Amino acid sequence: MYPTGSSIQPVSNSMEQRLAEMYPWVNQQETPIPVGWSTKDRHTYITIVGANGLRLQYKGPGKSQKDASAIRATHPIPASCGLFYFEVKVISKGKEGYIGVGLCLEDVNLNRLPGWDKGSFGYHGDDGHSFWSSGTGRSYGPTFTTNDVIGCGVDLVNNSCFYTKNGLMLGVAFENLPSNLYPCVGLQSVGENVETNFGQTEFMFDLTDLRKELRKQSRDMIAKYHPKLTRGEWEQAMQRIVSDYLVHNGYYSAAESFAKSTGIEIKEQITSMSNRQTIQKLILDGKISEAIALTQDLYPGLLEKNPNLLFRLKVRQFIEMVTGCDPGHASDSVTSTHSSGLSKSLRHSRTPSPNPRDIHRKHDHSNGSVKEERPNGLGVVYDNLMETEIVSEDGSLDNDMDVDCLTSNGASDYHVNGATQSNGTPQAMDFEDEDEENRVPVGNPILLTRILTFGKQLQEFYTDMRMDQGRDSENQKLLSDAFSFIAYEDPWKSPNRHMLEQLQREPVCAALNSAILGADRQSSHPALKIIVAHLKRLFPLMAKKGSGAIAFTNVFELLRSLETPQPALTGSGSGPSGRSYSSYASARLLPMSTDANITL
Repeated sequence: MYPTGSSIQPVSNSMEQRLAEMYPWVNQQETPIPVGWSTKDRHTYITIVGANGLRLQYKGPGKSQKDASAIRATHPIPASCGLFYFEVKVISKGKEGYIGVGLCLEDVNLNRLPGWDKGSFGYHGDDGHSFWSSGTGRSYGPTFTTNDVIGCGVDLVNNSCFYTKNGLMLGVAFENLPSNLYPCVGLQSVGENVETNFGQTEFMFDLTDLRKELRKQSRDMIAKYHPKLTRGEWEQAMQRIVSDYLVHNGYYSAAESFAKSTGIEIKEQITSMSNRQTIQKLILDGKISEAIALTQDLYPGLLEKNPNLLFRLKVRQFIEMVTGCDPGHASDSVTSTHSSGLSKSLRHSRTPSPNPRDIHRKHDHSNGSVKEERPNGLGVVYDNLMETEIVSEDGSLDNDMDVDCLTSNGASDYHVNGATQSNGTPQAMDFEDEDEENRVPVGNPILLTRILTFGKQLQEFYTDMRMDQGRDSENQKLLSDAFSFIAYEDPWKSPNRHMLEQLQREPVCAALNSAILGADRQSSHPALKIIVAHLKRLFPLMAKKGSGAIAFTNVFELLRSLETPQPALTGSGSGPSGRSYSSYASARLLPMSTDANITL
């Protein structure tokens, strides 16, 4: 990337990584970090030399203060940095060593050394004085000369500025700093030459201890905050948030126990929560077709009223069929009739769905684990058995593809009501109770036929959706990426292999759960999610207000810390698939926290 108005070269990957570690909460698309000098915001007596644009030379007459010059960085320092720091090495002090290192606002005159004018702050090498909005300096630190390294740090928690010399702290130089300050350097005498480091290489000064101290200060500030609510009211509010989260995600056993211990009333019936949790477990286990069938049995019409949700579920089902987690069935289909306004029907000639009251017992997993297979052979079977190309160059499925599956001797097979016929000879096939057979790799001709047939129907479903709702680039990309797995012998070697991971099941799982709750006129989002979404909105607002503490007291950092593996809580009170509350909650909340459009 090239900073605006800068002549420096693109930021290297190693530097990007270093900046991400130094300033993890800065959104560089909105508030870029200053990493170079501006070619526009500089006095004509300063020349930028070198390929990296970080070395500065003085080219003026250097006879008086009228010959002073300064240069500003490409961008102001974002408050979300928390602690910003850069270093300047004196390559040559020149004739007099009139070198100033500091900060300034955007409108400060660049024909002056840092600190001489209002909105400007500087530490000068010829006398060791600090200057702030005045040509008269104050005693601050030692002088500096050739080969010395001067560091300038901005503490955005306390709005102060400090300096270092050759890796040693000199102390606070300025306090009550304004926001939107730029790094700047001033030169005045012939021969002056300096090299800057904004993080391109390791700093001479170690910032670790200072960061720890600022983090402690920020958290102490929070600890000292006294809410207006009484302790009892505060605890009740927290209890309602916890109860709401447990109920929303269908943790009926935990919600019931929590209600008994706190006295919080649960409005939803236990059976309803149990049903929702069962559906979530099926999705998180990769059994999408079963989850869809169960949803239709328990909540008729829900998916038909939410075509985009049904589409996402079916795309996920296609992916799980590719991995072998969802074997699919010969009678699975997605049909659409555009003339009836995108009326969809999903036909399943499978074992009837269980009684809703027994759902959680039938699908209960004793150990909460999910065995994920990575079958090979898809590409091999495709190359050997299919005579026509079915995957277009853009990765989408050809509408005119031939989905007949050929046997090993080249005979055509097709399915009718669960039976496979070859050359007109019926062969008995049972898809209802043979889980072992259904979990064969996708190299199996029967399963391959199901995948291709299902894919063609999914393409037709998407076409009808597009005609009814208009083009949706997100859905188009989702379908194209899913279909691209057909081209790979091993789908896990695809560039889109991240879509095969279990974590990718969670967004569609959460969306279906929210849709069910919304249909029952309950809140589609738990209070905790709404709070996190509001915090996400507050984050950039606090940054604009100049609050550097957000770099050290960030709720998202806390949520990420919850991802540390912990002993799993199995049973109906734990998260789906037996994951611990903390890991499951953090995984569910972090992706959802990007939805900043949620309002109370």
